[in-house]
Amino acid sequence: MSETAEKPEAPKLANILLVDDTPANLKVLTELLKEYNYKVRAVPSGKLALKSVAHSQPDLILLDINMPEMNGYEVCQQLKDNPETASIPVIFISALDDVQDKIQAFRQGGVDYITKPFQIEEVHARIKTHLTIDTLQRELQEKNLRLESQLQQLKEMESMQDTWLNMVVHDIRVPLTTATLLISYMDEEADALPPKFVGPIHETNKIMERMKMALENILDLGKMEEGKISLKYEKLELVSSLQVWLEELEILSSHVQVELFLPPDPLELEADQQLLKRVIVNLLSNAFRFANIGSKIQLTLRQEEQAIYIAIADQGPGIPQEYREKIFEKFVQVQLSHHGDPASSGLGLTFCKMAIEAHRGQIGVESEVGKGSTFWFKIPLKAPKDSLEPPLPSESH
Repeated sequence: MSETAEKPEAPKLANILLVDDTPANLKVLTELLKEYNYKVRAVPSGKLALKSVAHSQPDLILLDINMPEMNGYEVCQQLKDNPETASIPVIFISALDDVQDKIQAFRQGGVDYITKPFQIEEVHARIKTHLTIDTLQRELQEKNLRLESQLQQLKEMESMQDTWLNMVVHDIRVPLTTATLLISYMDEEADALPPKFVGPIHETNKIMERMKMALENILDLGKMEEGKISLKYEKLELVSSLQVWLEELEILSSHVQVELFLPPDPLELEADQQLLKRVIVNLLSNAFRFANIGSKIQLTLRQEEQAIYIAIADQGPGIPQEYREKIFEKFVQVQLSHHGDPASSGLGLTFCKMAIEAHRGQIGVESEVGKGSTFWFKIPLKAPKDSLEPPLPSESH
């Protein structure tokens, strides 16, 4: 052992338990370790070591292997079997240099193994290393606990926010429905009104319809996120259904030309009719909302093997590349229209994505700035036989 070697500082007030049945070893190691600013407790047997740990846990244990009554392996095993002491780092010290002895030491839960005769610099270096590792592990555990606590708080806040939002939506829904019916009636009787009121009433009717749709999106999206919506599969004939749904949106599409590319024959599908209708209505409404007067909206339906493919193409402003990947995310809004309105409330497309994925399908968008966008989706023709049936393979159109 070098007398002139520099003694780097140990972690402040690190508490070391030294266990060795040889008094001379205890004395020498105790004195040397104290020079490195360690607090040292020394005991001459395994039983006393366990009692000492029970009274006050050390930061690290230096443990001799060959001791009478209870050897170091047995001491370590009892420490590791106790959840309260299992995390204490144990470094074995022994004159045994056989590989099997070292393997046994690590199997019993030791973090290191020092062979006698030892150099105090080596002992200190190993102690310092494992104290540092132990400290970092404890800090990591504490940070993880704090993060888990913060995550739980965020979940509770989000739950409160969703509850509050649903309450507001329900409070708005009834008067909005009444107002919508009144405005719709006035719009239908527009010929009996002064001309200056016709345009504003028609536009107000459009706005009310969009508000109703936004409220429905909020309610259903919340239910889907909570897993409270289960798909109600039923058979429907999609060609005629699309035409009916489009007629219901006539108030929103009066300023554009809608071109339909539909199969000549009926096309039967098994799906949740209400959810599918909501998806198509959402996508069409977005296209109508941002289409220029007189522009074309194309609705395409076709069968692709065991799936149906629907695409809605517009001649709108298009979507910048940086927004295409996240446009289906919750609350994402993109400035698209010529008059600066956002593309949606940030919930409609999220609802569409969740509804299509619930059908085990895919949804996507292709767009070119200045030329328009095509929103498309695919869902299987048949309802899945069980919950383990895989979704459609991912592809682009």
